[in-house]
Amino acid sequence: LTANARVPLFSPADVVIGEVSVGIQESSVSSELVRELPSYGLWFAVALLFGAVASWFVARRMKKRTFGLELDEIARLLQEREATLHGIREGVLALDPAGRISVVNDAARRLLNLPDAAAGRPLVEVVAAGELRDILIDPSVGVDELFVTSELCLVVNRMPVVLRGKPHGTVITLRDRTDLEGLARELDGQRSLTESLRAQQHEFTNRLHAIAGLLELGRPVDALSYLNELRGTSADFDESVRSRIAVPQIVGLLLGKAAEASERGVELVIAPDSHLDADARHVQALTTVLGNMIDNAFDALMPVAAPRFVEVRIVESPVAIEVSVADNGIGIPESERPQVFDRGFTTKRSAHSTHGGLGLALVMNAVTRIGGTVEVEVDGGTRFTVTLPTAVAAEVGG
Repeated sequence: LTANARVPLFSPADVVIGEVSVGIQESSVSSELVRELPSYGLWFAVALLFGAVASWFVARRMKKRTFGLELDEIARLLQEREATLHGIREGVLALDPAGRISVVNDAARRLLNLPDAAAGRPLVEVVAAGELRDILIDPSVGVDELFVTSELCLVVNRMPVVLRGKPHGTVITLRDRTDLEGLARELDGQRSLTESLRAQQHEFTNRLHAIAGLLELGRPVDALSYLNELRGTSADFDESVRSRIAVPQIVGLLLGKAAEASERGVELVIAPDSHLDADARHVQALTTVLGNMIDNAFDALMPVAAPRFVEVRIVESPVAIEVSVADNGIGIPESERPQVFDRGFTTKRSAHSTHGGLGLALVMNAVTRIGGTVEVEVDGGTRFTVTLPTAVAAEVGG
């Protein structure tokens, strides 16, 4: 068999004057193809070997980068990570070595008020400037750093991540302890009230023992004189408190604190213009605030020589309740005044101090959550003034 091709020939006048015919046998083409097949096979083998070696190196590198996991294992691990990350109540925030957010869960967005597109952006851009941002970016922050805002009480943990000896960023966890701290403050208030009542009961017991002893000795005149003396001091204070304060919880607290003050050698005084109705609002907050501030005043007076006194003033108006506690101690140095409401800061250096430097920060948090204010004045002593708005104030403001 042959393969032929014919081509016509044209004259200058464009007239067909002949043709050219060319033919080739198919057997010659087949023999030529068979002769070239070994070279083609060699090239195919080389290409196949090169592809196999390249695929092996790529697969080995991918295995190394994926820690030996297969594709379905990687997909399942990713699904489990996302479910776990967004299912926990604690906030989780992961930063790369450049300070950009690489991982953030829903709880962290809520606690830090982050935008939805926070991932991939630097932390300093998405968190407002302030103490909270300073804590989040401070490499010295370690375990259980407590931070108090006007709305939240957060426990911050910041841990660096190191893989194969190289830094790979930081993991930050945030725990919301707002409800727990609120319960702790209520417990502190109740404990303070209980301790004050215990001190009052102890003092009354001592007085009864003294009176019983005088009567057993047959000295009724001295017993009557002692009773008149007590009536002229504690009875007057009790009457002063009951005539001005109509809230039983506050009355009990002040009477207990008066007994504690007597044990400590401090005179507790109620300001003459004090007044609080029985239907006053924020009773729990008032109990907590008064208990903490009076305890702070007692502790501040321990290194001071007699006479030592603490004045409590509670005034209720149609728009607010104003509470102030003043002492005649040495006051707070001017350099330390801006820090008195910071968490962990304390000016108490006395061995009799029973508080750890978080009380005023928590009081500030409780007051600001209600919408109130706390002020400190130093003039021959220290005066803390708390103002709590009432419902009438809110209506007037609205």
